[in-house]
Amino acid sequence: MSRSVPVEVYNNFQRMKKNLEAYSQKITELEGERDEHDLVINSMEDMDDSRRCFRLIGGVLVERNVGQVGPAISENKERIIASIQALKEQYKQEEQVLMKYAKENNLLQEASTNEGEQKADPEITDEQKKGVLL
Repeated sequence: MSRSVPVEVYNNFQRMKKNLEAYSQKITELEGERDEHDLVINSMEDMDDSRRCFRLIGGVLVERNVGQVGPAISENKERIIASIQALKEQYKQEEQVLMKYAKENNLLQEASTNEGEQKADPEITDEQKKGVLL
C-alpha cells in the first residue's frame, strides 16, 4: 500500500477487486455446469425416449425417462448460458468502475504492478488459472 493513499480508499479498492474475483469464480463455476449439461445432452441424444434414467432434483433422486429429462436439461442449460452472459456483463461494468476508482485515486500503477506480479510466473498457464484439469 502506498503511503500517499488513504487506508479507506485502499480498502475500498481491495473490496472491489474481491468482488471482481467473486464474479470470475461464479462465471467459471457456471461454465463448468454448462459443460456438464452438454455432456449429458450429448450422451442422451442416441438413447430411446422411453429409456429409464434418474435425475437429481433438489437433493432427491427421481426416476424419469429420457424423453422427460432431455428437454428439462436443455432448458436448464439455456438458463445457465443466460446467467453466464449476465454475469459477464456485470463483471465488465464492475471492472470499469474499479478502473475509474483506481484512476481517480491514483491506484493504477499499484494495480498494474500487482497484475504484473501475477503474470510474472511463466509456469502458470491459462488452463491452470481456470481451474481445469486435463
